[in-house]
Amino acid sequence: MTNDTTARNTRSSTSTMRMRFTPYTLACLLCFGLLYAVYLDGIHPASLTGTARWYAYGSFWLHFLILFLIGALVATGIRGLTRHRPGVGNLLIASLGALLTLWLFVDGRVFGLFQIHINRLFIEALLQPDAIGAIGASPAVMAASMWPLALLLLPHLLIVPLSRRVLFSVGRGGTVMLVLAAAALLGIDKAGYGFYYYKGAPFVFELKNAAPVYPTPHPYHIAKFFEGVLGKSNQVTFMAQLGDRLGTEMPTTVHFDYPVVPPAPFELARPLNIIIVAAESLRAEDFNAETAPFLTSLAESAVSTTRHYSSSNSTHLGLFSLFYGLNPHFFHDARIGRIPSAPLKLLAMNGYELHQTVSFSMEWYDLENFVYGDRQQTFLAEQTDVLERDRAVTDRTIELARLRADSGTPYFNFVYYYATHADYVHPPETAVFTPALQGPVNFADPRLRDNREALVNRYRNSIHFIDTEMQRMVEGLQAAGVWEDTLLIFTSDHGEEFFEEGRYGHNSSLNRYQTRVPLIMHVPGKAPRRIERLTSHTDVIGTVLTLLGAPPYFLANVQGHDLFAVDEKPIYIGNAHFQRPEHYAILSGDTKLEVDLRGRTLSLHSVTDLEGNPVAPPADAELRILGLLQQFRAFGRQAH
Repeated sequence: MTNDTTARNTRSSTSTMRMRFTPYTLACLLCFGLLYAVYLDGIHPASLTGTARWYAYGSFWLHFLILFLIGALVATGIRGLTRHRPGVGNLLIASLGALLTLWLFVDGRVFGLFQIHINRLFIEALLQPDAIGAIGASPAVMAASMWPLALLLLPHLLIVPLSRRVLFSVGRGGTVMLVLAAAALLGIDKAGYGFYYYKGAPFVFELKNAAPVYPTPHPYHIAKFFEGVLGKSNQVTFMAQLGDRLGTEMPTTVHFDYPVVPPAPFELARPLNIIIVAAESLRAEDFNAETAPFLTSLAESAVSTTRHYSSSNSTHLGLFSLFYGLNPHFFHDARIGRIPSAPLKLLAMNGYELHQTVSFSMEWYDLENFVYGDRQQTFLAEQTDVLERDRAVTDRTIELARLRADSGTPYFNFVYYYATHADYVHPPETAVFTPALQGPVNFADPRLRDNREALVNRYRNSIHFIDTEMQRMVEGLQAAGVWEDTLLIFTSDHGEEFFEEGRYGHNSSLNRYQTRVPLIMHVPGKAPRRIERLTSHTDVIGTVLTLLGAPPYFLANVQGHDLFAVDEKPIYIGNAHFQRPEHYAILSGDTKLEVDLRGRTLSLHSVTDLEGNPVAPPADAELRILGLLQQFRAFGRQAH
């Protein structure tokens, strides 16, 4: 009897060493494969030629099979650990399968719309205050949205008993060989990736971004290896390791020495009231005399720009540069150090009251907790309807102007409108553009791309509504008698894309749709002017200080340039990130360089004109990139 028991235990132990493939395994392979195929839309056939096509699709599916192999190994381990309680093992495996199914489904839908995956930035954004409301949902809706997990668990639980029927199995030695073969194939695949990267094939970036999991060799090592084997390549159009004189290792701030000079009161040349208005997600592409007749008319008697960009394609980084005049690289340092904006602090020390009048909470990424310090007075519209909140913001802005006119106290007021944020609301009377999408916008609906015209018309109608509110505001300021004592700036935090380059919304690309925004400045005493050169949000607050007569020494605290200067300087735009951008666009003249900083190594990603068409690298590309590095090193001691 003891021998029988020993034999059974031996057979049981041996079976746990074997990777078993069952009908359930094949069902999961088919299910995951269908869901994974959605990501192929991120690889555009036009960018593939010859053997590159075979490599790209082969690499894509190789990663899928390796991920599936990892899942099979995990399932094998679960079976081994629960061999005496097979019901528990089946439940764990079914739950894991259901979670993977749900993740691939949701991530695929997110990628199909926004061309981004559910990554740390995505999760960090959802953890921000009122983030659920920002995407047009409610906690109840989000809780109810978890029902697919329960629904998916049921078929997995029904199918998993079929795992008792083994179609074929792989022993311990075979499992080891399978893993080694997968590792070898992955190594060959990464060598292929490095070769195409070295040869300048743009599809490698599409491949890397499309697959939900796609590890790649370090750009520095790719360059060193292939240049050592094949020499310098004249075909490299997007990648250039920039040499030791620029520094391939990216510096990281370890001590944020800001401000560089102590704020001190100064005599104002003219104590103008300052109102900076930002309309959420308002791109320059659709800002014109049709969508915004009042503001475009105002621009004719004010200072306006033709090529103005936010410093980022995300709200927190764009507004950070607007308030600080700094590269968004320093956002995280200011946030964790609770270091307020030196320009705003200087205004407060010179008798200014600091206000924010907003339709949506500025607690987004803690902005309210560190930008103003402890000096701001906040008006947050509390109405549930976005339109009513925006109207309340206009009313409060006019009321504040009247109160300050009576007291004679100069003030700074940041005004934030939200109607132009998804899902682009507007009252029926401003529905100038038709056909427009009606009812709640389902942003997870894949048919949204097919309804693009109606979606954009809805967006344009929301711009028209903001235009009417701005007209109300300006007329209210004029009636209060403060118009000629008020510096009014109108802009946006970032732009918005509607599938022009395959993406929707923002946070995903540094193209002009997501980054170019309007800028109009009413400056009392300044003649109307159109600024044709490139400008960005980092230029705004420094220009304000200059208009007020700030001493030159204090302008060392801003990295932007005076908007009224005649010389053109490069501008730097950082891609959305929860801490520091890892991808930048450098715009100068008619050329855009996109620089990748991931892995703390700097490489040139692409060279295009401002419309996104590939062009030859400019002769001074390295100098332009050096300017970006110099901005990173501007404040405090650095470490590598």
